[in-house]
Amino acid sequence: MPTRKAVTVMSETVSSLSPIDTAARAQTVWFVAYAVVLFAAAALTVVVWHATSRYQALVKGDADARIAEATLGAAQANERAEVLETSNLILRNDLNEAAGKVAGVQRDAANAQKDAADAKAAQQRVEIALARQRERTAIAERDLERMKPRTISAEQRANLVNMLSAPPKGPVSLSSAGDEANALAHQILEALTAAGWPAGGVTNMMSNQSFPPGVQLSIHDAQAPPPHARALRVALLAVGIPVNEVEEPSVREGVVEILVGTKP
Repeated sequence: MPTRKAVTVMSETVSSLSPIDTAARAQTVWFVAYAVVLFAAAALTVVVWHATSRYQALVKGDADARIAEATLGAAQANERAEVLETSNLILRNDLNEAAGKVAGVQRDAANAQKDAADAKAAQQRVEIALARQRERTAIAERDLERMKPRTISAEQRANLVNMLSAPPKGPVSLSSAGDEANALAHQILEALTAAGWPAGGVTNMMSNQSFPPGVQLSIHDAQAPPPHARALRVALLAVGIPVNEVEEPSVREGVVEILVGTKP
């Protein structure tokens, strides 16, 4: 190195110089060496400073790039977050609206069920009331029918006279219990007379006597009934007059006794 060579040269020439010159030369040499070293240090410092500056610039540039990238990523993340928040708000609004619609539908369904239940209850009340009214009507009709006097219509009389005009014919006696029964007995008597049957009048008994309800044919012996008893019974039934045939020993043989009791 130059410094080492300078020191060697100075060492070779020291022996021929005086101590003062030698010291002066040594001082000069060391000053030059110091200046060289100082210059080298300054140069090295400059090199190091440039290297450090370049490194710092590179680090700063990388950091700035990373910061910019991070800032961009953060901005994009914020943008995505805002989009998601907006989407969430829309979704919440949609959900709230859907929940409101569902609640409305449920209320409508509950109201419809209540209306249906009320309508069914009202219908049941109407049906019950109608059934009761029908029952009252049926009872009233039965009562009216029971109060309505029995009669023989013109058509019934014509059919009865026609059927009784053919033989066999025989003696008949008639008895009745009460005014309504007496009127029906007289109508039967009139048809028998028109058909040529030998029949007397009608004996009207008191209604409180033990008379069976309805129309009854009494004969002396059920095992040997008069021939005209069956013909009379068939004719009365044919025109719609219910009649029962019973055996009554107190009735004269060969006679059919017609007992017209109260309306059943």
